Amino acid sequence: MVELTTSSQGLLGVQALAIAASRDSVWAYYQGFRLSGSSMVVGSMLLARLNVAQTWYAAAGRVGLALCLASTVAAMGLVLASLLLPRRPDVFSDGRIVDRMFTTSAWSRLTFVWATPLMLRATEKGDLDFSDLPRPSHNLRADYQSAQWEARKIKDTFFKSLTRIYGWGLVKQWVTAALNSCVSYLPWWITLRLLESLEARSPGESPGSRIWLFLVWLGLAKIANSVSPPSLGPWARLTNPAH
Repeated sequence: MVELTTSSQGLLGVQALAIAASRDSVWAYYQGFRLSGSSMVVGSMLLARLNVAQTWYAAAGRVGLALCLASTVAAMGLVLASLLLPRRPDVFSDGRIVDRMFTTSAWSRLTFVWATPLMLRATEKGDLDFSDLPRPSHNLRADYQSAQWEARKIKDTFFKSLTRIYGWGLVKQWVTAALNSCVSYLPWWITLRLLESLEARSPGESPGSRIWLFLVWLGLAKIANSVSPPSLGPWARLTNPAH
């Protein structure tokens, strides 16, 4: 497992350097998504190795344990750093800024931080005028969608046409709904395992590394659950079939 995580960290470093050297912000943005997922997997493996730190500590010594801790922190830091890459500079249409949902970083998009300036403006004014709203992205405008529909010149029925054009987008929405259900259930499952571990302890026994690991996972699950809204309305827009 040590060799696997070490080689994986080397590959993550190469991928991070490639993203840093790229001048294509859109490519770097989507590669950052992939790098974040890979770093999360490697970080999970490192956390699992820390779970057996008491046995591993005796064999590796303080230096080895310090390297393991540093690698774990670096992997988790890479998860966050790769999600902070902006997708593109601000875009304007007819003198008005375009909705920044697909402009800002993945972290801002997933946590809806991109909408903060608009919310602050609404708080200051007590209301929003039409001129305060950003322009929609080009693939969400009615004129663009109408032109795209007419350009396809599909002769099938309306339902078949929708399925053929937006079928993959609908599948993504269903997958998003399933993932949302799993994320909502995850904190309860981790809490159950944590309670089972606490009940299995002998009286007076100090908490082991396994219990601390469950606490870390519980915190991560709570964070994931907090950015996963109970309503899939905003997330459905993230996987809008029109995209």
